[in-house]
Amino acid sequence: MTTGKGKGKVFKSEKRARKEAEAAAIPVTGVSFYDLRGVVKTVNKGRGFYFFTPEEGSAIEDDVFVHATATKKEDFKALDVGWQVRCQVQTAKPGEKGPRAIEVISITPPPPQKCVVKFFNRAKGYGFLTPPEGTKDVFVHMTALERSHIEPDALQSGVEVLVTKFDKSNQTKPAAFELALA
Repeated sequence: MTTGKGKGKVFKSEKRARKEAEAAAIPVTGVSFYDLRGVVKTVNKGRGFYFFTPEEGSAIEDDVFVHATATKKEDFKALDVGWQVRCQVQTAKPGEKGPRAIEVISITPPPPQKCVVKFFNRAKGYGFLTPPEGTKDVFVHMTALERSHIEPDALQSGVEVLVTKFDKSNQTKPAAFELALA
């Protein structure tokens, strides 16, 4: 397809190529790149993104947007609120809402919490653990105990718990994922 008639016909693909070449030659001002660490604030696995809050004293103070494509697939599946993230971050370009990660370097789960048993109903196969002050009780299911090779009676001595979140009726609740005797 051509544009115009007669001499000087220019194909649309040529026009597009010229525009792209011109755009590439113009440097984007005000954009910087940083290596940041932070803690995951929110996760939306259904839409494929999450936000993390950079550590205090970082060059960027706003929450950082991370799309799932910047993260390894297996890491994104395991990712949860409270996990530590290290990313290459690009400041917002003109017209964008805020900073975004262009590459995730590492993701690590939070350290285990020491908990004591609030109650455990062996017949129903679940119970609750009480974590350190200021946090919600942690749900524990028999399958988490089996996965960690712990008998329910051994819980009375206290356990260290890697806490994950589960969604029940649109309310995110803490749940025990891995346990170890304290």
